[in-house]
Amino acid sequence: MLNLLKTFVETSASDLVCLEAAIEEQNPDQAVASAHSIKGAAALLGLTEICEVAKKTELDARKNNLKGGFEAVRIMREKLDQIAKEVGNKDKPLGSLRT
Repeated sequence: MLNLLKTFVETSASDLVCLEAAIEEQNPDQAVASAHSIKGAAALLGLTEICEVAKKTELDARKNNLKGGFEAVRIMREKLDQIAKEVGNKDKPLGSLRT
C-alpha cells in the first residue's frame, strides 16, 4: 500500500500541475481530464476528501465553470503534501510544483 500511495502522490502532483495550467488557460477539457484522473486514483485508494474535491472540479469543468479551480488545486495540493509526508516523499514538496 505504501508504494501505491507514493505513486499516487507523484502522479497526482503531475496531474495537479496540468489541472492548474488548464484553469489558467481556461481549458475545461484538459481540466476535466486532469480532475478525472485524480478523482479515480483517489477513489481507488479510499482518499475520500481528495476524491470529492476532484469530483466537484471535474463536474464544474464539464459545465465550463473553472471559477473554483484554483481553490480546489490548493486544497488537493495540501492533502497530497500531507500524504507525501506520511509516506516519506519529503524530498519532493508539492508546493514547489506550481507552474
